[in-house]
Amino acid sequence: MKKVIVDGYNVLHAWPPLKRLMVSPEGLGQAIAEFLRQLALYQSFTGTEVTVVFDGKNPHGGGREDRLEGVRVFYSGGRHTADGLIERLVYEGKEGGEIAVATSDREHGTAVLGFGAFLVSAGEFERVVGDAVAEARRGFGRHAG
Repeated sequence: MKKVIVDGYNVLHAWPPLKRLMVSPEGLGQAIAEFLRQLALYQSFTGTEVTVVFDGKNPHGGGREDRLEGVRVFYSGGRHTADGLIERLVYEGKEGGEIAVATSDREHGTAVLGFGAFLVSAGEFERVVGDAVAEARRGFGRHAG
């Protein structure tokens, strides 16, 4: 994949290890931080440009676009949905090469397919990211010490 746009909360809630973090009041913030760390490592290791889109306002203040852990993060804001923003990003970026959208939302998936993206389910994306993160950590271990 050259670019992947991640349906933030849809994928976050589908990854069991991250979902388990969300049992405490501060758990959502911890889960998001760990999610972005894993995506940043995946981005660094594979060279795939990662963009995550969350519904809602930027909890860090500021605008609707942020860069956290090296990953481009968008917040849909109050009047728009993450789905609509993802569709716009796919449409605007389709000339720049291959784009995948990671989501398990079937209805939304049909819409982005129409814009020329291809779909990766949340579960499949978890496996792909997990494999890349594990490989990156193994490689780091071989070069440490």
